[in-house]
Amino acid sequence: MKKIITLLTIGAFICGLALAEEKKTETTTSKPSTSSATPATPATPAQPEKEKPKILSISGEITEISTTESTITVKKEDGTTVKIKAKTPKAKEVIVKLKVGDKVNVTCRETKEGDKVLMLIRKQGEERKKEGKKEETPKKSEEGKKEEKK
Repeated sequence: MKKIITLLTIGAFICGLALAEEKKTETTTSKPSTSSATPATPATPAQPEKEKPKILSISGEITEISTTESTITVKKEDGTTVKIKAKTPKAKEVIVKLKVGDKVNVTCRETKEGDKVLMLIRKQGEERKKEGKKEETPKKSEEGKKEEKK
């Protein structure tokens, strides 16, 4: 479970980096020069840009949990409340384990309709499990190493 949460966090981070890089390239491209000459090819109609989902980080206290609707309501420190929907089976499993009054850090994305969809949730004070470090295994004895070589 922690691996999935970590992977989702890393994925959100990579998406953020990709969006930032895309914005950089958009701002650095030069505008076409306007001259009195007629262009060689006809202009194509402008296509509407796809709206990128907004990623939000919310910290607060859980005030309501609805397992039937798969939603949680989080009261932020400024007093406003945010209703967040869990759409994936893993996210639904996680909200069942939470309790009203838990202080949490939530990462969610905002849909075009304005709904917030749960991506990652962690209780405040809970430490992340560091990946990349292998668990220590007991060292093999000299006899075990010799047997492996054979």
